[in-house]
Amino acid sequence: MKRACCLYIVPVKNYFNETERELLSQKGICYSFAAQQGWSIAKEFTGIDKIGKYALYDIKTNIREAANNNEFDVLLLSSYKLVEKCDITPFLIEWLINKGIEVWCVVEGKQSIGDQVNNLINFIRCWQTDMPGEVKL
Repeated sequence: MKRACCLYIVPVKNYFNETERELLSQKGICYSFAAQQGWSIAKEFTGIDKIGKYALYDIKTNIREAANNNEFDVLLLSSYKLVEKCDITPFLIEWLINKGIEVWCVVEGKQSIGDQVNNLINFIRCWQTDMPGEVKL
């Protein structure tokens, strides 16, 4: 059975209930998807959106450390937009995949690398987060 590490990103809000609802929504989506895939949830990280841009250096460091310690087989997010906005770069995605760790987004599916087209798409997705209102892939 594959072990999933779920990454949740929640906004900083004045009202706890809104942040809590967002977290529970992402958790529900990830838990349901993991169950459908036959995966167990081995680890969870929650990052907080700070000033409209996800400042998650510690989360990225923790993900790398957990990966190096072989604590999970799959990094799972509810949507690729979280990968884009939480500053998880295509380099980290590539690093995880090269370590044999799959990167999955419930909405968009399994992320891949290996050819110029996939690499370019990953870079464009991350670049687009700084361009609100623009056409998304």
